[in-house]
Parts: sequence; structure tokens; C-alpha cells
Amino acid sequence: FVCFLQHHHRQYDILIIQELFMLRFAWWIRCDELQFLVTELCKLGFTHFSRPSGHLGLASQNGGIMLFSKHPFVYDECYRFDESDEIMLRKGFVIGVCQIALNKDRNYYL
Repeated sequence: FVCFLQHHHRQYDILIIQELFMLRFAWWIRCDELQFLVTELCKLGFTHFSRPSGHLGLASQNGGIMLFSKHPFVYDECYRFDESDEIMLRKGFVIGVCQIALNKDRNYYL
């Protein structure tokens, strides 16, 4: 994915990526791949990003959805569903509002 974006990142201003999971067991959190992706996307100009969806409990995994943007977020928040059929996953959704520099009077909702 990073190799693809290195050649095509000028075609995109905003990315919505799923399956970006972090795993937590007490104080141990596994997120090496996520840290790598955030670092590489920042190098390509996607310097604004939401938190990984879902809030990690003591033994759980986040929802895996993140927003990345070349434009600043006016608002971004992740929400967790109260009920889910999966015990460890923190399913939910992410909301982002960007203000594109071309039109300061208009917000774009993701």
C-alpha cells in the first residue's frame, strides 16, 4: 500500500483506511505496523490523522479504522458501539470534518 501511494499520493487528499488494528494486553500494546504506516503517510503529506477507532480496554483490540488527510481536521472523533458480537474488538466508527484550503467557507464531512 505504501509503495502504491509513493507513486500516486498526489491523486488523493484524504484516505479512509480500515484493518489498522492495535492489540492490547494490560500494559503491552502491539502497534508496530500502525506506527510504520503513520510515519510513511506523514512523509507523503498526510500529516493529519484521526486516532485509531475504538478505545482499548485492558485486553482488547481497537476497531481498526483511521482517517488520514493532507488538510487539517476541524473535528474528528471515534465512537465505539456499546454492543458487539465480538468480545475483544472495539467496533465503532470515525467521523472527520476537513476544511479544504481551496474553499474556507465549506466543510467536507467523512
